Amino acid sequence: MIIHFHKSILFIVVLLASSNIFSCNFESSPIAPELDSVKELCRFGSGYYVASIEFDSKGGAWIGTLRQGLLHFSGNNLKQLYDGYPEIINQSLYSIAIDQDDNIWIGGNGLLKFDGKTFTRFDKTNSPLPENLIPSVACDKDNCLWISSMVFMNGGIARKYDRFWDVYTPKNSPLQYSSVWDIEVNDKNEKWIAISEYVRRPLVMKISNGEWTVYDSTDFGFKPFYFRDISVNGDDAAVLIDYSLGSGNYKNDPDIILFRSNRWRAMKVSGSDSQKLGMIDPIFLDNRGNIWAGVHNNQNRIYLAVYDGQSWITNPGNIPLTDITCIAQDNFNRIWLGTTSGIIVLSY
Repeated sequence: MIIHFHKSILFIVVLLASSNIFSCNFESSPIAPELDSVKELCRFGSGYYVASIEFDSKGGAWIGTLRQGLLHFSGNNLKQLYDGYPEIINQSLYSIAIDQDDNIWIGGNGLLKFDGKTFTRFDKTNSPLPENLIPSVACDKDNCLWISSMVFMNGGIARKYDRFWDVYTPKNSPLQYSSVWDIEVNDKNEKWIAISEYVRRPLVMKISNGEWTVYDSTDFGFKPFYFRDISVNGDDAAVLIDYSLGSGNYKNDPDIILFRSNRWRAMKVSGSDSQKLGMIDPIFLDNRGNIWAGVHNNQNRIYLAVYDGQSWITNPGNIPLTDITCIAQDNFNRIWLGTTSGIIVLSY
């Protein structure tokens, strides 16, 4: 996410042969129908701190890192875009969206576009973006880009279509606060937005056919601490409640609020003893309605927890884990776990 001119492209290509480094044998791995059949297909990219994952129309994975460049994984090839691209050196690539032309859009310090050859950076100096911090970017069914562009109490949402921009702030739209942390688009082309400017006053907003709907503590039934991440599937939405800004004891407070069957409910990520497993981050709502969550507790134990609609299943498949940083799902239902040291791909 930085200024962009055309450069001769340098790919650092790592050829990943099954005989010596690793192999993701996707084709011979049938998709298991149940969570108790979760298994690891492969892991790769050890040493990369993964921040974001998205998939293009050809099934390739684009992986954003913290200050280690942009990765592209296709087949058994991993390519790192870093050297030769001053635009992304030392950049944190928080969010990735891919448009219908397979352009890669990245949120971080400014908005980056990668067309397969050249990076272009958009920021306050060359675009209507209100701020340079871009924590989230999403592409809708009309090939419009929705961009969170904010700092505390300033900025809001930018919408980009081709050469045209719209900017939504509390001054010119129903947006109530500037601090938009996450934007997701569902199959109905509804935009779901997680907003937090002050603790105990977070909001969720939904934009559908030009109509803005606001959900607040009255709808949630309590006052959540802070929102940062939202995940959507169909009519459902799951929002992570973030306690990292607090200093209290939150062991009795919910971890997630779930919008399902047109109502909100609060949830704890808990074990069989109904006790909370630990701090939750990230969460992901898959295309079967399961909620996946990364968990880190005070004993430095790391969990993968999955809610199947009835209960939380901890560490399905008993897969060795490092800290989970993001979760995604590809077009073949495989679950990709981004971690502080590479990627783990699961079937279930």
